[in-house]
Amino acid sequence: MNPSHHEFANLSVELYEPDPDLLCSLERAEQLTRIPRRRIALYYRYGLVSPVHDPEMGGWFFNDEGLQALRRVDHLYQVCGLKPSLIRMLMGLMREIEELRQELRFWRGF
Repeated sequence: MNPSHHEFANLSVELYEPDPDLLCSLERAEQLTRIPRRRIALYYRYGLVSPVHDPEMGGWFFNDEGLQALRRVDHLYQVCGLKPSLIRMLMGLMREIEELRQELRFWRGF
């Protein structure tokens, strides 16, 4: 059974705009990303993700950017099979490429 054109006419797409002030606890981050705490801790130990609040200062909290970083790192670890040390090197290279792109845009006048 195919949906009719009328059923699709009532659907709309909204752009996702994260709340910059929203912080998720470690438990909530685990639920949202479906990444177990032990792996999140592993990623933290290797410097691959940074909670907004220091774990020693009362807990781990992640903003939207942190949740995206968790998903990206977990994809590289789980799906691509990369070791944490290699992920750290890859992410450093990606940051450096982005910085070079920004510098190039500046010098080109964009």
